[in-house]
Amino acid sequence: MVRIKKVACKVLSLCNTQNTMERPLFEIQELKTFWRKQNFVFTNEQQFKYDKLIAERQKQVKSFYKDNLVYKA
Repeated sequence: MVRIKKVACKVLSLCNTQNTMERPLFEIQELKTFWRKQNFVFTNEQQFKYDKLIAERQKQVKSFYKDNLVYKA
């Protein structure tokens, strides 16, 4: 029973990490959809959110390179 809980915790933490990593991507895609529908213009609020999400994503990608999680040919 204890072993099952440990495995479940590891799987859940991995899922939570993956969701955290994917969140900016989904929100960026959503903002880009709004951007297209609004004649390729963001509102001030949308622009602020987009800039924040892009910075967060760039930070994630840098951490991937730092932790050697990126395949380098």
